[in-house]
Amino acid sequence: MTLPEAAHCLSIDLNTVIARFSGNEALYLRFLRKMPMDPTYFSLVEAVEKKDYSLIEREAHTLKGVAANLGLDSLRYASDGLVQAVRRKEYDEIPALFEIIKTAHEKMVEVLSQLD
Repeated sequence: MTLPEAAHCLSIDLNTVIARFSGNEALYLRFLRKMPMDPTYFSLVEAVEKKDYSLIEREAHTLKGVAANLGLDSLRYASDGLVQAVRRKEYDEIPALFEIIKTAHEKMVEVLSQLD
């Protein structure tokens, strides 16, 4: 799968995100390929399992920022929803919101695993 095909599958605005990387597509691709192994998601999984709300907020906020920088908007917005729920102390919303993050993350991993 080519980068434009992957971008289409993940709804990434390539022109905008590559501009964020000073027009350096190779640099963007290098960072994008590292995203499936980013420890932030795995730390968030543990925080959700432990119901550590402070850590959930921090890791979801970090994941939101990383996803935003890479143009992974579905992961970005899902993470933001979780951050906002924790800040509003709507803890009963966490499982459903985390499932949205998990789905977005799994799709991202699947698509990126097919990159040429």
